[in-house]
Amino acid sequence: MKPISRYVSVFVKGTVLLGTILAGQALAQGTDWAPPMPRFKTSGGEISIERGEKVYQENCVNCHGMHGKGEGFKKYSWDEDQIVPDLTDMEYMEMRGDEIIESLNDGRRLSEPPFVVMPAFRYVISANDQKSVRAYIKTLQVKN
Repeated sequence: MKPISRYVSVFVKGTVLLGTILAGQALAQGTDWAPPMPRFKTSGGEISIERGEKVYQENCVNCHGMHGKGEGFKKYSWDEDQIVPDLTDMEYMEMRGDEIIESLNDGRRLSEPPFVVMPAFRYVISANDQKSVRAYIKTLQVKN
């Protein structure tokens, strides 16, 4: 019986060879080959406040908290110079405007205090769901 490392080695060499052949064929045909980009997660529905609340509960509550005040449980493991914005602050949210969608899509990185680190959700939350989250966040300001 042959050791498994030999089978792995043959598999890796074959994969590299196949990749080289395919890349060479693409170059010979004059095509500009690039690997496919990941796609957005499907929406699952139309833009709505109810959908936004569900997506917010699934993705945002850990940092922003149940009511959007920036008091999610992850806050307690961060440095004292890090902040999570209060999404219920009407003045702050009006100042941000449509940057909410940009922040959801691309994340936020501020390296000067106060530090803000938000992950990019572009491959996790679809464009319609991002708009639904923005609609839901606007209702948090009305409740206060």
